[in-house]
Amino acid sequence: MEISDLIAIGKLGKFVDSDGYISFKPNKIFQSFSLQDVFLFFTDHSVKYVKIEDNLNDKMLKIDDLEIARDAAEDGKVLVMLPQEDITMLLDEHDISNYTGMKVHFADSIIGKVKETFFNNAQNILIVELINGNEIMIPVVDYYVEQIEGNEIYTKNIKGLMNL
Repeated sequence: MEISDLIAIGKLGKFVDSDGYISFKPNKIFQSFSLQDVFLFFTDHSVKYVKIEDNLNDKMLKIDDLEIARDAAEDGKVLVMLPQEDITMLLDEHDISNYTGMKVHFADSIIGKVKETFFNNAQNILIVELINGNEIMIPVVDYYVEQIEGNEIYTKNIKGLMNL
């Protein structure tokens, strides 16, 4: 496996508490997922494969190797990464569709691409990077999403969202 096969799902903090937990800031899409085995990507480009022993409220992780946790805290900018196939499996397990990279259409034009997807406990939300570089969030509900076909998402009623 190559580093290019891994996708960052969050990052570790700069402190390990007395119980061996290190703070964890997940990307929006990974809130409430149970992590087990992950790759840690350090700023010196080294990668370590670790097991997650415990996950407290998606904010604190206990890594199976306390020394690696301490090294990560000292580094201060360690990314937590998973292979794409593991991400796909997690999305399927939690019934979250992965729309990342799909083209988004509105009013007969491509307006951008889906940068990220997350679930807000009610519906999936698309974070769309517009052609002009701005970002908008579009709920995946019938009011805003007209059709999803192949790698294309056709939207409606989003003019107000685009003006925010």
